[in-house]
Order: sequence, then structure tokens, then C-alpha cells
Amino acid sequence: MASVNRSTLKGYFETGDKPTQANFEDLVDSNINLTDDSTVSGKITLGGGTIPTPNCLSIASGSADVWNVSAPPMVPNLQPHIKVVNLDVHTIMHEAIFGDEDTNTHLWEADDANSGDISAKSNATDFEDGGFILVTGGGSGNQTAVATSIIPFRCDTGLPWWITTRVAFDDHDLIEFFFGITEQKVNVDSPHTSAAANGKDRVGFVKDVHSDDSIHFAASKGTGGTIATDLDTAQTYDADASVLTMGIHWDGAGNIKFYLNKVATGTEPGNMALVHTYTTTAGIPDDSNNRLILFIENGSAAARTATVEYIHGAYTTTVTPNGL
Repeated sequence: MASVNRSTLKGYFETGDKPTQANFEDLVDSNINLTDDSTVSGKITLGGGTIPTPNCLSIASGSADVWNVSAPPMVPNLQPHIKVVNLDVHTIMHEAIFGDEDTNTHLWEADDANSGDISAKSNATDFEDGGFILVTGGGSGNQTAVATSIIPFRCDTGLPWWITTRVAFDDHDLIEFFFGITEQKVNVDSPHTSAAANGKDRVGFVKDVHSDDSIHFAASKGTGGTIATDLDTAQTYDADASVLTMGIHWDGAGNIKFYLNKVATGTEPGNMALVHTYTTTAGIPDDSNNRLILFIENGSAAARTATVEYIHGAYTTTVTPNGL
């Protein structure tokens, strides 16, 4: 039998009706079962959208837009089997919360080489609630980045993850950036353009040429996959200080989905749209542990700035609802 809607189910049991075996089967199949529905092959519909890997039983964020229909609320400890890392107005109270790269004294680390800097920001033109600022050094090719010191992101079957950020860059044609997950450390030189190789796995959005407005995607495992390929729906960063919202979702069932929204400064951001789905097994990093990172590099002898409202990440552990 199949899942049917409530109106149809109620029609089976009206006064005087004699429900059949098939009617009862429909009733059973229209409800979530934590035993049967905790397999990767099954599917659960929650909040208006299908979650293809229901062993995590991730309750969607509440909005019916294409991103939030699968993304869980990024609230620590709300769901024990979903771990959350947040960098936003609620956690960024002072730049002292950021550790230097490789110190492992903070959850978030920053690259301060070549005068790279990170600082908390109480408000900004488009982010009145606050956030933080990343600034490169003033030499051509200088970079900086902020990333988690922990490395929990990998593309395991049945264990989805979600990452998202909202950011504005000060100069669209003099900056390169990468947002996503990477196997490399936060202070590696130009990790966004390094050739695919062992120890350099990544999944992310990448603007790999400062003088080219195109936004590409990266998905690599060892020497396989790609480090910069056009999205299915072409995207650009073609105006200074545009507000860019990016999201990436590994669904645990072979799909990496890329979401994006871009608006001009002074404009309220909208919902992200699905702009690419990547399914090539050779480029899906299922054998490496990766950190969440936002990286910027300048394209001239002048400091460049990224103003960031938030970076959020959520990843599913091996604990299933059956064991909670």
C-alpha cells in the first residue's frame, strides 16, 4: 500500500463505512515508523519535503523553501544525533574567541599570516545584528580564513550534513573565496585552487579567479572530481558588497546539493535556490575528515574584506532515533 493524505484516510472511517484491509494498510503506511523508516532506502516526509536518509530523523527548520525543507534547526543539543557548530551574533562576542591556526585551543581558528585579521562586528550595513569581519593582508595574493578546528564533515552513507553562510565581499573583481568543507588546514596557501590530490579533499563554492565573476563548485576525493566547475544554474558575484547566502547539503544518499541566493546591498536576502546537484562518486569525499571553512584571498596589493553574518554547520552522528 502507499501513504495517503489525512483527508483520504478520514474518508475510510466515516460513520457507516466498513474499512477494508487495504484501508488499514494505508493508515499504517501513512505514519512514521522508527524501525522501518530508519533505513537509508526508505523516505520520510517532514515539514513538506522528503528527507532521503531518515535514519537521522532530522526535523526540518520549519520553512517550506527548498533549503529549509531538509535543513535541521541549527540549534545545539536540540536533537542529540545532530551536532551543530555556529559562528554568529550569539557566539561572536569578541575576536578573542578565535584561536590561531593549529593551536586547537578554540573550536574556531583563523589564519593571521601576512597581517590577516578577524574581528567581531556589532553591526554592519547589511548585518545590523552583528557578525564578524575577515581582512586579508595588503600584499597581492594575501589570504585569510576562519575554520573549525574539529573535522567532523565527511560524506558517509546515511549521515547527512548541512552548512550555510551569509557574507558580503567589498570588491567583486579583486577577491577570490571558498566556502565549504576541506581536508586541508586553515593556513594552507591558496587551498581553493590546489589540484585535486590525496589530503586535499573538498566540497564547496569557489570563486577561483579574482578577475572573473563566475562562482563555481568544487567536489573532490583524492585525485578525482573537480576543483572548479560551472554550476548547473550559472552564478556570479558581480557587484561590490552584494549579500551572498550559500548552503551545501550532503543528503547521505549520494547527492551533494548546492544552494545560493544573491541580492544587492541594502536588499533583504531571499530564499536560497538549488543551483547544482553533484552525484559523481569519484568526487564525493567519503574517506576523509573535513573542517568547515570560509576562505578569502585578494587579487591586488590591497587588503580585501569579507563581512560575515554567520557560518552554520550541522552533521549527523551515528546515533539513530531507535537508540535514543
